[in-house]
Amino acid sequence: MKTHVFISYARSDAAEVANLLQRQLENYRIPRKLIGMDVPLPESKYLRRVFVDTEDLSVSSESFHAQLKHELDDAEYLIVLCSKAAARSDSFVHKEIGYFTKKKNRDNASRILPIALDGVGDDAIPVELRRIVKERNIVLWDRG
Repeated sequence: MKTHVFISYARSDAAEVANLLQRQLENYRIPRKLIGMDVPLPESKYLRRVFVDTEDLSVSSESFHAQLKHELDDAEYLIVLCSKAAARSDSFVHKEIGYFTKKKNRDNASRILPIALDGVGDDAIPVELRRIVKERNIVLWDRG
C-alpha cells in the first residue's frame, strides 16, 4: 500500500508519540459531510497509510536506508516530530527532511507539518526544518 504520510522523529524521545499519532491518523474516519464535496478524498473512508519506522520497516535484504528512501519517495506528506533529540545534527530526522524536500522536484516544503514536542525553540527544531519554516512561513504546531 502506498504511503500517504511519513512520520519523522527521534526514537529516543518521540517513539511513543509517533506510534500513537500513526494509529490515530490511520483510524481517523473522514467526516461524511466532506464526501461528495469538491475535496479530493481517498478511496477509503479512512486516511491512507501512515509510515513509522518502528512499525512498518520489514525485515528483508533491502537496506534500512534504501527502505526509508523508498517510503519517503512514496509519501505525499511529511510530519516532523520536533524534539531536542530530533534537532541533533546526527539524527535521521535531518536526512529525512533533506531527502523529502529534494525528491521529485516538487514543492515538498509545503507538504511538511512540523509538530513541536519540546517547545518551539531552535534547540528543538532540526536545522534543515528551521530554514524551511523561515522561508515558507510555516506555522509550527506546538502540542503543548
